Amino acid sequence: MIVGSGFHSWVLGHQNTALSSWNTLIDETAQVLQVSRPSQTLPPVLRWERLLESAIDNGYKRASDSGHWILAKAGQANAVEADAKLAVKEVLRRHHQNYPFQSTKSQFILDEIFGTVISLNFDNCWTDPRNFTYDPGLFGHKKTELTEVEEKRLYCFVKSNNHPLTRVWFPKGSVNDPSTIRMGLYDYGSQPNALKEAFKLVKSYEKDTLKSDEVIDWKKYEESFEEASLNHSEPGKETDYRINHWVAHFLYRPIYFAGVGLSTDESGLWWLLAQRARNHSRLPYGERPKTVILVHADTYSREFWANRPFGVEPLVCDNWEFGWEELLARASKRREHPGMF
Repeated sequence: MIVGSGFHSWVLGHQNTALSSWNTLIDETAQVLQVSRPSQTLPPVLRWERLLESAIDNGYKRASDSGHWILAKAGQANAVEADAKLAVKEVLRRHHQNYPFQSTKSQFILDEIFGTVISLNFDNCWTDPRNFTYDPGLFGHKKTELTEVEEKRLYCFVKSNNHPLTRVWFPKGSVNDPSTIRMGLYDYGSQPNALKEAFKLVKSYEKDTLKSDEVIDWKKYEESFEEASLNHSEPGKETDYRINHWVAHFLYRPIYFAGVGLSTDESGLWWLLAQRARNHSRLPYGERPKTVILVHADTYSREFWANRPFGVEPLVCDNWEFGWEELLARASKRREHPGMF
């Protein structure tokens, strides 16, 4: 399952907060730093860059050391951005304090019917902060050409102690390690290379596991992937670093997008969807892992989704309350009857 800020909008009754709106998050971050809010005529990624410029030009208040003021022109851009990410963490921490993490809605993504959750948000407000484990996965093995931060974005995940079979991955970074938060153009510039590197790792594992180009071996590969990808926490069992990351799960598991607009600007996700479609193109249609997106009847582009780009099938709802319920029901049926839903 892949969730975005729309998840928080649903949980909170469609309130406009820093959890459900990137523009609001930037505004509240500016308040913490005591810098002027960038104009909302700019898209969020450019607003973030303008925020950093303003902090460098005019000075700002650090979030990390009791309000120490950094003078104008005194901060290097990378240091200012690091402080800004700490301010993002502070904003999200405040919202976590008042979040209904015990509600049925907030627990939705931890349902073990999904198993793997890829969160495009930075927070883990949906779980009691006293009751989760931040697991670095296989980070630190340095068997890739990625930077340390990109490895963390690839390998680190969260587990709720109450839902041990569910992992939540953070491709755009996590408040558990603010250095990984991906907000501006500098960070987005490194994303394409990271995705390509992760994809190469998966294909290397696949080549060693399939041993053949015959489609008949695919089920054997899927069983191997399923076993290997879940063995990380089992004593005495070594997990292959090439597949114990979120990109591998994206490529081979059924996918349900919810609270994610999946606009054409999401180039990283569309690139991965294209690779996923290529990988499964030789399989009979009924045997391919399903890719479903929850969309509202009032806002979705009927002509666009009618083409089912890269196999993405719209699940159209007239009411978000019923839509999320239908999504869970569909995922449950999929588990009971693979290939049908």
